Amino acid sequence: AWTPSGDALASTLGSGLHQWSLASAPASPRVLSAPPAEAVDRSPAFRPQHPGQLLFHRHNPREGDAIFLRDAASGEARPLLSGLARYRGHAWAPGGSRFYFAAEYQG
Repeated sequence: AWTPSGDALASTLGSGLHQWSLASAPASPRVLSAPPAEAVDRSPAFRPQHPGQLLFHRHNPREGDAIFLRDAASGEARPLLSGLARYRGHAWAPGGSRFYFAAEYQG
């Protein structure tokens, strides 16, 4: 996913999310997330109008899937939704005031 300004790219590398800056290419990417050993973070989506916030999906076969919001200023990633089964995708609404997702809940 490209940042709203188009100067950096976030993607999954291994099991976590990393960000590459065009200004510092070909420098090493910055680590955005480090999930537990059994989990994988993927599908990053920068929040429109709020470039420091990143929505992503964490696939964890033991705990179920979750959607997290990461704040660049604090580095904190907090779960917004958890216990998801059959996760299908997410996207920000224009303007970034809300997001949409498709999944089924477990149970």
